[in-house]
Amino acid sequence: GGCSILGSTVTMTSGTTACTLTASQGGDANYSAAPDVVQIVAASLASQTITFTAPASPAVFNSTFSVTPTASSNLGVTVTPSGGCSILGSTVTMTSGTTACTLTASQGGDANYSAAPDEVRTVIASKAAQAAVVLTMPADDSIGAAGLLATAVGGSGTGALSYASSTLAVCTVDAGTGAIAALTVGTCSLTATRAADADYLAETSAGQTFGVTAGAASQLTFSTQPQASAAAGANFSVVVTALDAHGNTATSFTGNVDLATVGGGGGGLFGTISLAAVAGVATFTNLINVHTAGLGYQIEATAPAANPVVTSATSTAFDITAGNAHHLAFTSQPGNTTAGTPFAVTLELRDAFNNVKTGFDDQVTLAIVNGTGTTGAVLGGTIKAPTVNGVVTFSNLTVDLAGTGYKLNASFGFGVLDAASDPFDISP
Repeated sequence: GGCSILGSTVTMTSGTTACTLTASQGGDANYSAAPDVVQIVAASLASQTITFTAPASPAVFNSTFSVTPTASSNLGVTVTPSGGCSILGSTVTMTSGTTACTLTASQGGDANYSAAPDEVRTVIASKAAQAAVVLTMPADDSIGAAGLLATAVGGSGTGALSYASSTLAVCTVDAGTGAIAALTVGTCSLTATRAADADYLAETSAGQTFGVTAGAASQLTFSTQPQASAAAGANFSVVVTALDAHGNTATSFTGNVDLATVGGGGGGLFGTISLAAVAGVATFTNLINVHTAGLGYQIEATAPAANPVVTSATSTAFDITAGNAHHLAFTSQPGNTTAGTPFAVTLELRDAFNNVKTGFDDQVTLAIVNGTGTTGAVLGGTIKAPTVNGVVTFSNLTVDLAGTGYKLNASFGFGVLDAASDPFDISP
C-alpha cells in the first residue's frame, strides 16, 4: 500500500492509498508459525505553504521585475497577475502608471499534498518619466514680425503639447499652436510641455530663446536735447535716435540725419549738420553752432533719404546769446555838415558774428582818424561815453575846421577791435 518501512520506522508514501502492515512469525524447531496480524493505516494529504517575497513597491510604468515564490512541498507555484501588470515566466511588466498590480501565488496540491493557501502581493503603480521634449525656436526677428512659430517634438504617451513664455514682457506664445507674438526688444524664452497621462509624468523641454530686434525706423527723436542756452558760434551737442513704430531704437538704421534751425533769431545752423547714424543713433558731439543771437530756436532733425519715410523730430527750444565782445561798429554814420555844427553817431559793441554784446558795458572813445580831414582839426562835444546794453550814441559832436574826407575812430579797449566811420565832409 501507501507506505514503506526501514527497521522499525514506517514512512507514509501516499496521501490517498492506505498503508497495510502485516506482522508474521514463521516458527522454529520448538514453535509452530504464528498467525499473521494485519494493521491498516488510512492515508491523508499533507498540508503545504507558499513563500512569496514581496516585490519592491511602487514600480514605474513599463518597468519589469522578477518574482520566484516557492512551495514547502517543492511543487511548482503559479503566479497570476491582475490590474496594471502582466507576467511572462517569472518576469512581471508594469502595464499602467496608475493601476496597482496584484500578484496571486497559488499551488493546487497533488495526490499527496492539499492545495496551499494563496499568497497575494500588491505593487503600487507610479507614472514613468517621458522621453525628452525638444523645442525648436525661430531665428532672431523684429518686433511684430509675422509667422513666428515654435515647434516641439518628443515626449511619450498621449499627453498634449503646450507652450509657455517665461518672458511675457518680450513675447507671448499661443499655448496650443506655438505661434509667437514679439512685443519688444529683448530675449524671448519659451518652454514646451507634453502633459501627463495615465502612465507618464509631464515632461517639459529645456528653455530655448531667440532674439527680438527693433523694427524698421519710422520716426526720429532727440535723445539728447540742445542745452538751454549757448553763445553765438560756440559748439554744442545733440543726439538723434531713430525709433521703430514701437518706440525702440531702430538699430538697423544707418541713414543720414540732417539738422536745421527753426525759429529763434532766424540764424542758420553751422558745423557738422549731417551725420550717418550708427546702429540707429546720430551723435552730434560739440559739432554744431548758431551765429545769430535770438530766443526760442529749435532744431529740426530729418532723414531725407530714408525709405520708407522716417518722421522728422523737433527739439526743445533754446536761446543763442552774443559771444565775447569782438569789435565796434557804426550803426549811424556821421554826415556832411558845417564847422561847429553838432552831429550824432551811434555805435554798437558786437561779437565776432555781429550780434550786439550786452552786459559788458564800458567807455567808447571817439577821435578823428589821423591823416583825414584838415590837419589840426579838433573833435568837440562829448567824445567819451559808456555803452548801455551794448549801444552808445554821441549826439553833440562837432568839428571845428572845414575839410573833406574826415573819418572817426571808435575805441573800446579790452582787445575789442576799433571801428572807423565812413568819410564825411565839413563845410566852412
